[in-house]
Amino acid sequence: QQHASCFLKSVQDSAPLAMRQSGSPLQFVLAADSERWCNVLRHDHDNLRAALRWCLGEGKDIHTGIQLTQWLNTYWHFRGYCAEAAEWLATALVYIDAVTLPQIRVRVLTALVDAANVIGDYVTAQSAAEEALAISRQLDSDHELMRSLQMSAHNLMCRGHHADALPLLEE
Repeated sequence: QQHASCFLKSVQDSAPLAMRQSGSPLQFVLAADSERWCNVLRHDHDNLRAALRWCLGEGKDIHTGIQLTQWLNTYWHFRGYCAEAAEWLATALVYIDAVTLPQIRVRVLTALVDAANVIGDYVTAQSAAEEALAISRQLDSDHELMRSLQMSAHNLMCRGHHADALPLLEE
């Protein structure tokens, strides 16, 4: 457990300041120190995988595992590890209940939509998009609804259904 907690703290502490303050992956793209963060994560990638296997694969520390997947998702996406992202995000979803943790579930689902679309797994992406949108409509969060609509539309466009995506984008 100390291993996993130590690496979660390392991921959080070494993340670009703007990303830590806002929690927004967009800040990663804009941050001057994002390359430094990627280098730290690249160096620790095998240890981070081991921590995830222990946390989620063995079910030993679900909370830390979910946090790790949320923080690492941006790194995985921008460094081309989208298949790995999709695998860990799907694993994390097993432990995230839509009733007790709906906002976290929506965030992990929308991240899964993005990763699955990139690797061409449109069935997984569509299923995750539909669930994220359904949960988001019940939440009192414009941000989560907007992100779910955006990712649902993106999935439809990836599958060539541009006309079906337009109403979601307009909403």
